[in-house]
Amino acid sequence: MSYSSQNESKEDARNAKIKNTMLNIMESAFIEIETIKKIRSDNLEVAMRVAHKVLDRLLGDINLINHASDMRLFDEYTYLHSVNVMVISIIIGIGVGFNDKELSDLGLAAILHDLGKTLVPLDILNKPGKLTDEEFSVMKKHAELGYDLLRDYENLSYQVKLGICEHHEKFDGTGYPYGKCGKKISLLGRIISVADVYDALTSNRIYRKGMDPSEALDFIIKNTGIMFDADIVEIFIKYVVLQCQTLNLIESINDSVGISVEGCEGAYYEPKIKNIIECNRTIKDHYKNILYKQKGSSVVGEII
Repeated sequence: MSYSSQNESKEDARNAKIKNTMLNIMESAFIEIETIKKIRSDNLEVAMRVAHKVLDRLLGDINLINHASDMRLFDEYTYLHSVNVMVISIIIGIGVGFNDKELSDLGLAAILHDLGKTLVPLDILNKPGKLTDEEFSVMKKHAELGYDLLRDYENLSYQVKLGICEHHEKFDGTGYPYGKCGKKISLLGRIISVADVYDALTSNRIYRKGMDPSEALDFIIKNTGIMFDADIVEIFIKYVVLQCQTLNLIESINDSVGISVEGCEGAYYEPKIKNIIECNRTIKDHYKNILYKQKGSSVVGEII
């Protein structure tokens, strides 16, 4: 066997090992998403199919697979979190109406969104307490660092790179790295932002227990129009939340809306939402359109 053939054989074996490892992590992520994060979307099978396509794209580019492998070796949580964010983002993308190519691009941006964290010191990345201003400045650089690592990759579309760079931008313009606001933030960035925060809030870390999914949902809704695009939150609620929990709606005479949420280990969601308006559409109207009435349900909260 020639030297080049031996090298090709070793590289094939290495890629096969990496693929099997990533497949195992992906399977674990899907189990966690269904059992812990309570996402049982009808679109989960489609998301799995797209996720496998994303994995094939990673494996087709030696530089990308090296980056993904480096991320897993650097910090296991960051990699598992990235897989979770990919799946949730893909489900949102289905709701947006993305085609297969767009879903694949979204999935690729999502799984690589925290790539820049491989350049952040671990003592900052996994610090149990609050970061100092200086440490937070270092942490905030990860979005741009990830973009810089992939800037010259011709196999990645500009939209994928933007999604990676802009996933910490906030709808009101107070995010980073550029302080973009509203629809000036790329669509992929706006989608990944919601998926990223939801998964981060519901994930257990060494230094804290993850939130109940209902608490994470409460946070996202309260920050609609501040951190998040209301259009994306609506789709997230419809395609992710409503298919993972049992929601009951009762309209009263005064047109307030009461919601009870079951299915999250007995937790109840008690929203207190007022004047969340985007594009002449309110979250209340959205709930009225997509939730269903069920007799005998108790009202535990109000949207006013």
